[in-house]
Amino acid sequence: MTNNAELIFIPSPGIGHLTSSLEFAQLLINRDNHLSVTILCIKIPLTPFADSYIKSALASQPQIKLIDLPLGELPPRELIFKSPEHYICTFIESLKPHVKATLENILSSYPRSESQPVVSSFYSFPSESWDRGCVQCL
Repeated sequence: MTNNAELIFIPSPGIGHLTSSLEFAQLLINRDNHLSVTILCIKIPLTPFADSYIKSALASQPQIKLIDLPLGELPPRELIFKSPEHYICTFIESLKPHVKATLENILSSYPRSESQPVVSSFYSFPSESWDRGCVQCL
């Protein structure tokens, strides 16, 4: 009997983080075909060109799923010029409810007897689900 394992990646917003996560997922799956990977995609309006690359890469990898998170509330545009770090952190903060709901939806699809997915966040996404120990985090 083979065990299947699912990993969930939550990369930071931006094409570089998304493509790195996708390439890392491909490497993992090539090493172990019992893995599946779900990537939570944080879209930002500045990178619409990423869609074609991501779709072509996913076409050859049925073990990788991409879930587009709803767009969070964008901070005021002038904030990006004053403090890019604060702009990104504020944007990330607005996504927490979407990340939490998506993770809970994924976790609810697993019977309690099965092992649950491992979540890896490439950015800081504190989540009540993680704090309660419902999800293993890397």
